[in-house]
Amino acid sequence: MTVQMTDENLTIDWWAGIPLLLAPIAAYFLAAIMNCATRRSFPSNAFMLLVFMLLGAFLLSGLFDHKGHITSFGSVYSWNLVPACSIITMAITVLSSLAASLEHLTIEMPL
Repeated sequence: MTVQMTDENLTIDWWAGIPLLLAPIAAYFLAAIMNCATRRSFPSNAFMLLVFMLLGAFLLSGLFDHKGHITSFGSVYSWNLVPACSIITMAITVLSSLAASLEHLTIEMPL
């Protein structure tokens, strides 16, 4: 989406930018309403809603070109970046799982 969001003249494509910027705001707002109404955990609801809102922003911005005209889905995305992005995502996932597992590791040092 970031490839679509910047044009050649380094201007922002607001058809991709507005859904991407509104997704976290909408997710946190809905999570706050759900927390107030049902007393469910705010962080877990916010994270779950953030994932779904970002997926919705990806789908919505994939339907519009730079001028705001409806186009076939994904024609504005640079799909050749998907393999590199998936490798980076897997590396970040492994590093975050290692950090989470080392957080609970306690080593007792002899005095």
